[in-house]
Parts: sequence; structure tokens; C-alpha cells
Amino acid sequence: MNFGPEAAITDFDTAFHLRWFDHYLKGRQTSAATEPAVRYFLMGTGDGHKEDSGHLFHGGIWRDADQWPPATARRTDFYLHADGELGAKTPAAR
Repeated sequence: MNFGPEAAITDFDTAFHLRWFDHYLKGRQTSAATEPAVRYFLMGTGDGHKEDSGHLFHGGIWRDADQWPPATARRTDFYLHADGELGAKTPAAR
């Protein structure tokens, strides 16, 4: 899978981590206290094409949220079926 260039941790992200450590571990006043509480990588924004390297382009984007799980998240139950399939459909009783 290739999640695209957005997946990489950049210098901006490193600066974010330093602000967070300085504020919460060293007690320094930084902007970390006013930034969103959660930063996560949402996978699956790609088109799924196969690249020359053989990897599928899955894509993704960084998002911020004030809570975890994000308010827009929807719970989905998954079930492991006897044939090894993992899916949202309830397996038949045996």
C-alpha cells in the first residue's frame, strides 16, 4: 500500500511534537494547549490504482479533532466468519 506523500511525518509535524513535549512534559507555555486534542491520519482517500512499484495507491490525509473518536465517526461491528472472511454481516448461526 502507498498512502501518498501526505502520510510522511514532515518538519512541520516534528515542530508540533516539540511544542507538545515542551508544554506537557517540560511545563513551558506553547501553543500546544490551544491546538486540537487529536491528530490522526485518515486512510483511504486514494483511487486504488496499482502503481509501477506494484503497490496500491490507498491515499490518506491528516485530520484534527477535539475528541476521540471524532464526532463524525460511526461505530461498525465486524465479525470473523468460519471461512476467514472479516465483514460487517452477522455470521449465520451454526
